[in-house]
Amino acid sequence: MKASYIYAIIVALYLGLGIYSGLHHEMWRDELQAWSLAASSNSLGELYANTRYEGHPLLWFLVLFALTSVTKQVVAMQVIHLLIAAAAATILLVYAPFPRWQRILLIFGYFMLYEYATICRNYGIAVLLLLIYCVLMSRPRVNYLLAFGVLTLLAQTNVFYAIAAVALALFTLIQYGYSAGGKVAGLLRRPDLVAGGVLFGLGLGVAAFTMMPPPDTGYATGWNFAFDPGLFALQVDHIWESYFPIPKLTKDFWTNNVMDGLGLSAAVSHYAKLLLSVGILLYVLLLFARKPTIAFLAGFGTLAILTFCYVKYSGYLYHHGSFYFLFIAAYWLSYYVTPIRVRPVLVNRVSVWCNRYSGVFLLTILLAGVAAASISIYKEVRYPFSESKAVAQFIDKSSYRDYPIAGKLDYTLTPVASYLSKKIYYPQADRWGSFVIWNARRDSISTEQFIREGQQLSQGLKRDVLLIFNQKPGVGASRLIPLRSFTNGIITDEQYYLYILKYVPDTLPLREQPPQLRVSLPHGVR
Repeated sequence: MKASYIYAIIVALYLGLGIYSGLHHEMWRDELQAWSLAASSNSLGELYANTRYEGHPLLWFLVLFALTSVTKQVVAMQVIHLLIAAAAATILLVYAPFPRWQRILLIFGYFMLYEYATICRNYGIAVLLLLIYCVLMSRPRVNYLLAFGVLTLLAQTNVFYAIAAVALALFTLIQYGYSAGGKVAGLLRRPDLVAGGVLFGLGLGVAAFTMMPPPDTGYATGWNFAFDPGLFALQVDHIWESYFPIPKLTKDFWTNNVMDGLGLSAAVSHYAKLLLSVGILLYVLLLFARKPTIAFLAGFGTLAILTFCYVKYSGYLYHHGSFYFLFIAAYWLSYYVTPIRVRPVLVNRVSVWCNRYSGVFLLTILLAGVAAASISIYKEVRYPFSESKAVAQFIDKSSYRDYPIAGKLDYTLTPVASYLSKKIYYPQADRWGSFVIWNARRDSISTEQFIREGQQLSQGLKRDVLLIFNQKPGVGASRLIPLRSFTNGIITDEQYYLYILKYVPDTLPLREQPPQLRVSLPHGVR
């Protein structure tokens, strides 16, 4: 059978599994926050204004903005995201230089089949761009302007892959310097390299500008520049978790590692992951030791991402996939770099040994990825990922569709609002909306405050109101009637308790009215 037929069958199988997983996936807040931001924007200027607090560049929002101009059906995001993932899988399967069995296992691994295919975020498009860059750099004569153009787009996806893009850009320049004999004058013979470098620098500036939130941001506001070895060691754990993303076998498996589910103490689990992470990093550096530019790419890129995790935002497994794909890119590019003898001799010998057994290392991490994908899809099918879709379907198919809705915890209500295509009242920010604005106006409110503001809303609208809690309210109200609960989801804080707050004119005596209630009525209602 021709290779093209084999590849077509494998991609078809990949798509089939992706569709099966996607049909069972209830999207959560981070997925639908991006969708709602795009769907709520009537122009590119409004899109930029709406996304200023997100901390992400604009590329994925622009894709969704174009998509929402055609359809408001949220399933369209799942379709386009799966097609992006399938394109990445096809590129890897057809163009990657490593053995076919490694390519097949890689595309059916955790990140490519589940995390960056089933779950719709800006990481899937980042992997596609990273693999396109690898293809361009694999050609006999590299078009550096095109390669840097792809890295410029990669920097527009998210901060973790923007850091990876910086490492890849530096690798590109250093590798060219090696091939040109270290002569700076050689740059003048490749104007595409100079133009590409300038383009990337400008693009990186644009990415940094669009990721920088306004001064009144209320999310991930701090920076940590005081070095704490223990805290940095916690970030190093992420290397193990990204190379071996096998989850716990419990319902709340997502972003958890099997090491945390073995009954070990937190300290023992941490030190085990730290030791394994250091071992993986040392192996990778020794594997590439005789190819210094590749070792630089893997080492510098990993250290840069770890540094960001330490000083700004530790992140979760979907962020840490950048460690894994930085290694995949280095492994791919290493096929096109000639090894040299390095000193001391012991390092050279150990590097030769690591290369001799690289197939075993790859087999181990790739099988771990396949196992992680299998467990994740099984859990995805067995349990709802988020209960938000079930809540929205219940409301939509009942007599409560036209009720005003208020939610206690704004960010957990974003997916409900998106599935309903309806604005919800967010008392934390005193606004009606379908997405969260992560500014300092957001206040935490108690259950009692939420119920009182619901009463104020009911009085202002002169009708019953649907209240949504994320935990059973520990206090009651005479007009609060339990409706239904949704508590079987994988995302533990996207479980919902629905109550009807009955409207009774002038129910509360004046002395029971809370001071300075700040409930905004919907536009046009007074």
